[in-house]
Amino acid sequence: MDEAVKNAWTTALRSGEYVQGKGTLRRTHQDGSEASYCCLGVLCDLAVQGAFPTDLSCRWDDRGWGNDAFLYSFPDNSGEEVRSQLNRALQEEFGLYSKDCGELMVLNDGLDGADPCPFATIADWIDNNL
Repeated sequence: MDEAVKNAWTTALRSGEYVQGKGTLRRTHQDGSEASYCCLGVLCDLAVQGAFPTDLSCRWDDRGWGNDAFLYSFPDNSGEEVRSQLNRALQEEFGLYSKDCGELMVLNDGLDGADPCPFATIADWIDNNL
């Protein structure tokens, strides 16, 4: 993983600026409260904000998974819009492997009987493993 991307990501995770959520990259709430993000959603949000260079056109797209779920959008090779939870093109862009994304989802969401980890703990895992 590119060190500049990793540093921006772990800094953002530790900053307290993001509300941690689970189950989707970014979720807005109909009551108007602040959006929540999974750890991978924070990475996507940094790309949307232009925190580091990327070859993808990055933006949030609210056309998927119900009224309050946001998915990451980018054009695929055919020019079609793709909404995904960090698919292979995004993994490659960020220098992540599928197993890394799987581990991050378990850490963030507490899957398989594990308790969810706070963003700071996830940032430590990223520093030590990516």
